[in-house]
Amino acid sequence: MQRLLSIEWYKIRYYKTFWILLGLFVLGMFCLNYLVFGMNVKVKTQAGEQNADLILGHPYSYPDIWHTVSFMSGYLLFLPGLIIITVMTNEYTYKTHRQNIIDGWTRLQFIGVKLIWALILAVISTVVALVVVLWLGALGTSPFGFTKFAFLGYFFLEALSYMSIALLLGLLLKRAGLAIALFFLYIMILKNAIAYLIDHLTSSNAGNYLPLKSADALLPFPFIKDLAKAIMQPPPPVTTLIVVSVVYLGLFVWAVIGIFQKSDL
Repeated sequence: MQRLLSIEWYKIRYYKTFWILLGLFVLGMFCLNYLVFGMNVKVKTQAGEQNADLILGHPYSYPDIWHTVSFMSGYLLFLPGLIIITVMTNEYTYKTHRQNIIDGWTRLQFIGVKLIWALILAVISTVVALVVVLWLGALGTSPFGFTKFAFLGYFFLEALSYMSIALLLGLLLKRAGLAIALFFLYIMILKNAIAYLIDHLTSSNAGNYLPLKSADALLPFPFIKDLAKAIMQPPPPVTTLIVVSVVYLGLFVWAVIGIFQKSDL
């Protein structure tokens, strides 16, 4: 497997799009969280810390910072998703997937390497989120603590879910433009629109059980919590959301392996 990963690394190490998207993702996580952190400080300065605390709480102080950074960073997961899509669709564009099979790779080895790349990007995303937490946490005055550290684990599950569905779309559609368009359409519009429609028709929170939506629901809106609770349906239990997210993740992986095993090269 190490040899296969080395070959895979050789394919992308000079691929500018990979480095640009990865750089934008890492930079974006720092900039987005710092921007919201600065706005939070400004609001507390202008409104008075005591008044602002009643409304906003302490989103960038321990322990809430684990939740806040994980939530905000989730908005940028489309970038590593684009990396997965472009890497997968490039295999079909340049026929390198066929060449790998001719050179002796099994189909399972080929798609297994792609799944490992999805895992690697999810790990990178989580590590960067951890660094952002430690950085912004050091700028505050609250003592370090691991309370609510679980939110970083939820973010990892969310990242892995996004990577997996991006890989599935790239494999199914084989064309970067079409796969990216459908990926954006689902994560930006359809996911929330369908969830809202289901919630409205059933007068429940069943929309949270949609693919990716269940992982998103593990990281609820971290600001103005009292107001958010008053206007939003309460999410399902965390354990239920984790189980549903893991089941979807397993289905994505099963579909990716099954489709490539049976597809015409």
